[in-house]
Amino acid sequence: MRRVREKVLPETSEAARATIRGMLEVRVQARVDASGNVVDAKLDEPGPSRYFAGHALDAARRWKFDPQPTNRALQDWLLRFDYTSNGAEASAAPVTP
Repeated sequence: MRRVREKVLPETSEAARATIRGMLEVRVQARVDASGNVVDAKLDEPGPSRYFAGHALDAARRWKFDPQPTNRALQDWLLRFDYTSNGAEASAAPVTP
């Protein structure tokens, strides 16, 4: 099974994070090629803030996954970015057809 090789977290300002009450969630759908690179990313659930959604999308484009040389098909992943006033965390799950 393919795994995340490099997870990139969004870089956001401390002042912007200070505006968050509780948790803010952004979901990005990423398409990964056989070499493990994200070749396309789009917002699946942008959440209430374009600022945080944009930073999540930028970070998602830089993720790396294990290569799959025997499988040339593209694979879709759902990346979830959770923001709090302390920073961001991220997780990933493959999208099953």
